[in-house]
Amino acid sequence: MAHKDFPFPSKVTKIECLSLRPSTTDIMTSRASTLSKKEIGNSDEDLSLKTVRIGLVGAGAIGRHHARVVQEIIGAQLVGICDTDPIQAQKVCAKDINYYASLDQLIADSEALIIATPTSTHFDVASRALNQGKHVLVEKPLAETVERARELVSIAQESSCHCVVGHVERFNPVVRWFRNSVSSADILTINITRVGPRPPRIKDVGIIIDLAVHDIDLIAHLCQSPIETIQSVCQATNGMHEDVAQISIRTESGVVAGINTNWLTPYKSRRIELATAGAFYVGDLVSGVITKYQTNTDQSPRAYTVQSFFPKGTEPLMEQALSFLNLIRGEKNSENATAIEGCRTVELAVSCLDKRRSENPG
Repeated sequence: MAHKDFPFPSKVTKIECLSLRPSTTDIMTSRASTLSKKEIGNSDEDLSLKTVRIGLVGAGAIGRHHARVVQEIIGAQLVGICDTDPIQAQKVCAKDINYYASLDQLIADSEALIIATPTSTHFDVASRALNQGKHVLVEKPLAETVERARELVSIAQESSCHCVVGHVERFNPVVRWFRNSVSSADILTINITRVGPRPPRIKDVGIIIDLAVHDIDLIAHLCQSPIETIQSVCQATNGMHEDVAQISIRTESGVVAGINTNWLTPYKSRRIELATAGAFYVGDLVSGVITKYQTNTDQSPRAYTVQSFFPKGTEPLMEQALSFLNLIRGEKNSENATAIEGCRTVELAVSCLDKRRSENPG
């Protein structure tokens, strides 16, 4: 029996499976289905798929996935991997992939770099590549400080090379569904939960720089509006870096948003709650399920219907890499976060930390 304050929905719609617009993976695969990687590089009929030589810096937890993705893409060649730990790098290297002890040599041999190193090293690696005329995809965040993030923007602009930031959640099928199906003008509120156990590999930054940057970027991306104000309450419960944070945001378009993130929850949860005047959406970024609750005032002021959606899409990391390659080839409408957007995200995240430092000077 339903509690009087929580009535059953008046209608539940059968789960629907929806396809988003054709993914870059589908497009590239269909165009290049009859060409091998070597043939693409010399093909006169499809110069847009000329092989791009990519170097990977960092062979850790995320770097190994970048290596796998690049090797699966038609039109990309992983020329080698550089890491301070040669044993780890050689574990990731396939039999035809070279290990580079010299970062400068890898940069020289590549057209573009994917940088998947600790945050504290992003500036050094990315600036060296950009100064040598190479395109870069830097794992989020762009840099550990505002000053270094701004300097990378300047270096990228002076080099005329593409510098994008790996805010990979932009390519999550749930996020893409929201971006394509819900008008940014209709959004009233967004709340994002990103919680889970503490990752042992993250030692140089806290949860705001490591995780909350995803959601700061997503809020601006979904609302298609810059963030106007940001406030936070955060705390370090185990170590010097904060591991729990509550962040309140308002965009220039008037959307009120919130972020709940911590490394205290024993299970992983990634969830977006989005409200418009006529509907409330819950999107699970892990399971890929979106549930839409829509009011039905024709029946009763308290009545509502429920629809569930399973947006289809390929692996977000794959889509991100493909978008980066297409940008290098001249495509204008890239979904990747630009260096300017990545810098703004760092500015907002650091402002949250500055407030904590001023309140806890010891």
